[in-house]
Amino acid sequence: MKNLIIFCFFFLFGIQQVEAQIDIRLNGESYAPKGETFYYCYDSAATFDFTNEIGWLWKRNWIPFTNEAIKTSGIPYTLYLKIPIKQKLDEPIAYINIDNPHINFIHGWLIDKDRVVIDYGVTGDNLAHKTRPLPTQSFVFPLPENISDSLYFIVALDKRFTKMELPIYLCSEDYFLYQYFTNHFLIYILIGLFIFILILNFYLFISIREQLYLWYSIYMLCFIFALSTDIGLMFMYLYPNLPSLNDLIRPIVISISIIPMLFFFNRLLDIRTNAPAYYKINRFIIILYGVLAILAIVTSINDQFKTQAIWLNIQRILSPTILFIMIYEAFSMFRRKIRYASFALASLLTSSIFFIIFILNQAGLVEHNDFTKNTMYIGLFCDAMIMALAMTWKFKIYQKQAEFNLQEQENMENMLGLELSNFQKAEMSRISSMLHDNIGAKMGLLRLETENMPLDETGRNEIAKQITSISEEIRQISHGFSPMNLKEKGIYESILFLIRTILKNSKVDIQFEWIGDRDKIPHASELLLYRFVQELLQNMMKHADAKQVILQIIYHENLISLYYEDDGTGSMPDQLQYGMGLKNMKRIAELLKGRFHIETSLKNGFCVSIEFKPTKNENV
Repeated sequence: MKNLIIFCFFFLFGIQQVEAQIDIRLNGESYAPKGETFYYCYDSAATFDFTNEIGWLWKRNWIPFTNEAIKTSGIPYTLYLKIPIKQKLDEPIAYINIDNPHINFIHGWLIDKDRVVIDYGVTGDNLAHKTRPLPTQSFVFPLPENISDSLYFIVALDKRFTKMELPIYLCSEDYFLYQYFTNHFLIYILIGLFIFILILNFYLFISIREQLYLWYSIYMLCFIFALSTDIGLMFMYLYPNLPSLNDLIRPIVISISIIPMLFFFNRLLDIRTNAPAYYKINRFIIILYGVLAILAIVTSINDQFKTQAIWLNIQRILSPTILFIMIYEAFSMFRRKIRYASFALASLLTSSIFFIIFILNQAGLVEHNDFTKNTMYIGLFCDAMIMALAMTWKFKIYQKQAEFNLQEQENMENMLGLELSNFQKAEMSRISSMLHDNIGAKMGLLRLETENMPLDETGRNEIAKQITSISEEIRQISHGFSPMNLKEKGIYESILFLIRTILKNSKVDIQFEWIGDRDKIPHASELLLYRFVQELLQNMMKHADAKQVILQIIYHENLISLYYEDDGTGSMPDQLQYGMGLKNMKRIAELLKGRFHIETSLKNGFCVSIEFKPTKNENV
């Protein structure tokens, strides 16, 4: 596999250096008029200036050629072409279409022997769109009717230091309309498909907050911009008076598309978990490529054609290298039977195959036809379809998992409600016992004392004192059963009230600390936390015989942590018995996907730590 990747890399890099072709056609067929010759020459002038003197155009050092490859790419000068115009009686030539919207400067003339018939003026990708002879995406030069057979079309083309494809189509009016729409039909379909995929994936990202869909949306957005600028749509409609943008946006979006593609690739295959070594490699590639992309943008922003050419050549090396690294990683993950690896591998291999065919077609090594000239777009279409299947499958798995989680959540809530009901019953039983044992006994005693007490001022004061004591105890019990000040004063003040009550009626020293936000815990979780603290402190009062208690509550990053420690009698770990209260606390913490842990030993006190995430369960 490694040897195959190395071979393909050098093959692609080598084949990209083949010169671009001049392809001259008449109504879709190769154009070679009898008795006539095509001519070309170069001009090394630094500026793109012209004169309309006919002698200046005729007397250039013209070199004949026959519709074959000549040096058009990477040249540091202007290329001139002289093309004879021979009319057909049945299909007269109406337009000359140079179907490359990315030539920096272009100037055309229609010449008849010793005079300039039409000077089309200077236009190009680096000039405002309104300078073009017709308001089209490519450069279209209309021909007048009833022209002679002695005409030549002379055109000066300047795209220095970078690749310049020259598909030149001589068209009748009917064929021009047919070609104009059919040539871009597939691209329009592809742009529409990508827009649909972009909207769908962004909607999924908004709905389920899965970054995989965000990165794929950004990846699709890059291709929408790339395709739209490739056929001249962006320049024509969005920024027709900002040609400097037009020269930058296309290479920029194509270059930076690798970054969201790698992020998407990492998340689709969960490479961070499944292959940490690959994840480190990909992260390094993203950082390196991002830095290089920023440098390329900054250094190319002032129309430095030579600088842009250097960066484009660097991209020719980096892009295939990154592509083949991803293919190797996808193949490795496929062999390990990682989910979605088959989709990633199929997508990358399909894109690579069509990319190779496209390059072979550019190099003239395969037949030029409607299929081979559109293989880049066909490859993008296949890639989009394969990844759409992967994303659909992933979303279905997500739906099933969501349904399972929802069912599990409902079961958990039902069990939590049951445990809370048991917890509440135990609490009610404790309150009932307190009312019976304490309040009932005191009320009986008050009744006896009232019957035998003289009803003078002293007696009435004593009765009032005992009634006040009983009412205070009832108030404390009611607050413990249903802390009405919890909503009003909050969890922190409610626990403080509970602690102050214990301090008031005992000699225990309680150190209480709260770390974190006190106001963002849901009320249901506040009630649970209050009950846990209440149960721990009541157990301490009943059984621990403690003198010192530490109580700490932490709320951080959506996690509630409760830590309790006392210096009481403790218990041997193997003899530890969970009462109803502790059992319920442990069960509730587990149902909330939390943690409940006890540490104790004889005469060394009692420690409890509880962690759980906040819940809004109304059953609480």
